[in-house]
Amino acid sequence: LDERNEIAVRTAKMFEAAVKDLDSLFGPIPIMALSIGEMTGVFETSPLATYDLPNMNRASARYLLNIEELVSRSAFVLPGLVASDLMPGLHLQQGTQLQNSELPAFRRLAGHEGFTRGWGIYALDVADSLSTALSARDRFSLRLRELSTACALVVDTGINALGWSRAQALA
Repeated sequence: LDERNEIAVRTAKMFEAAVKDLDSLFGPIPIMALSIGEMTGVFETSPLATYDLPNMNRASARYLLNIEELVSRSAFVLPGLVASDLMPGLHLQQGTQLQNSELPAFRRLAGHEGFTRGWGIYALDVADSLSTALSARDRFSLRLRELSTACALVVDTGINALGWSRAQALA
């Protein structure tokens, strides 16, 4: 990307396109608002993006991008991030969960990382198999996101079960 400020705009456009492309399959789409912006206070260990649910101080969900890291990489990663984190990924899942009044409060309001992150990975395959709007480049991005998740699983297991150091995990 030539301009730093293009990243959030491009991400928002990809999200809107994914909603239009897949809304008939997942209706009704949650009405929870979403803002897309830039992460502040970025560190070497910061993720590519974070997703935050609405809270008492903010009425919309928030998706923050690590612009520094994305500039140093490539725009190739954006479609994978949108599919896993936003639509049909985490934003769809979390919005649907929050709006489902039949769920008990602990299920509607609490975060369940294992389930939500699992849905995000599943969403990559859903987007790949159901979307008519994905190019070969977009599909490559989905594979990159899957590969990144597989690497994270190995590193997480190494650190937590095998006691790897940070240097071992990076290697």
